[in-house]
Amino acid sequence: RLEQAGLVVSSADRSNGAGRPPRLYEPSYEPIELGHPPRTLKPLVSVLAHVVDALPAEVGELRDLGRSWGRTWAARRRAGNGGVPRSRKRRAELLARHLAEWGWRPMTRSHDEGIRISTGRCLFHDLIQEPDGRCCALEEGPLSGLVETMLNGQGEVVRLPGCRLEIAL
Repeated sequence: RLEQAGLVVSSADRSNGAGRPPRLYEPSYEPIELGHPPRTLKPLVSVLAHVVDALPAEVGELRDLGRSWGRTWAARRRAGNGGVPRSRKRRAELLARHLAEWGWRPMTRSHDEGIRISTGRCLFHDLIQEPDGRCCALEEGPLSGLVETMLNGQGEVVRLPGCRLEIAL
């Protein structure tokens, strides 16, 4: 399993003569990055929920903070993934993968005007005691930053009734 994960390389030691040759294991020559990219950003969302409770910031400031954060995160991820896919379907698949990493539950559906990706429910739904619009603003911010940067602005975040968001492609 370590070899399949790329952590070690093995070779057969044929110096022992008869029988099955023993395997020799050495550390992989490839550098190992333990923390990036994280498998999920849910712990970070939990920390943000506590920060939102502590901040006296205005809704617009939180949205701007989130947008900046989403842009930065997306720019780093995009640098390793290449350009933006040409087809709407591929752009939707790319974005849905990244949304799932953040903890959203993306659902994609096609309609006459294009593709819509629903985020499911608010990331902060179970974490914020008093939904006063601040958590919705902070959620809309990173989502807008992700869409702007990952898709070169070829999508739009749409707020739906309640604390729900969709991306229109």
